[in-house]
Amino acid sequence: MSLIGLLICQYGTAQTTTFIKNIQANNTTLVELTDASGQALKKEALYRIKLSVLSTGTRTGAEYLTWYNSLNSVWTLRMVSSAGQVSNHPILVIEDNIVKVKTNHTNMYTIRAFVETYDAANINSLPH
Repeated sequence: MSLIGLLICQYGTAQTTTFIKNIQANNTTLVELTDASGQALKKEALYRIKLSVLSTGTRTGAEYLTWYNSLNSVWTLRMVSSAGQVSNHPILVIEDNIVKVKTNHTNMYTIRAFVETYDAANINSLPH
């Protein structure tokens, strides 16, 4: 393989990974969303996050995009869709510049997070 072929193969596309984790949260217990190994989210990556509440009769579900805004040095999120924002619906928020998961209910609920990570290797990347 030529050097050019090797470079295209190795650096030509961003790598995508996925993971699933369950998070216990409510309206006062906001939990940091971490990567699959429990580390803070990478600033050089873009994330598509799908949330749903387990063990409920409520139709729940939400999808968000989140990324680090290097111009303002803050995490940013965009809601793509949501079944609702009240009671035990899962919600993604930014608190103290940390991406967190919560609901608006006083009872603790298990929220399943399905996370797609696009490792752009560039702090200036934006989702579209």
